[in-house]
Amino acid sequence: MRSPNTWRVRRPASIHDATLTRMTQWLYLTGWFVAQADRRPSVIPGFRLER
Repeated sequence: MRSPNTWRVRRPASIHDATLTRMTQWLYLTGWFVAQADRRPSVIPGFRLER
């Protein structure tokens, strides 16, 4: 394993900063609104994420 001083960070050309910023803000604000709600959000019975 290399020491951290020799690591080079390469930034992919396909990352769009504006899109990433909007998505991050949306995710943060969604979590904030859920946390500030008076009631817990309802859960869909039997729902499972696909893996």
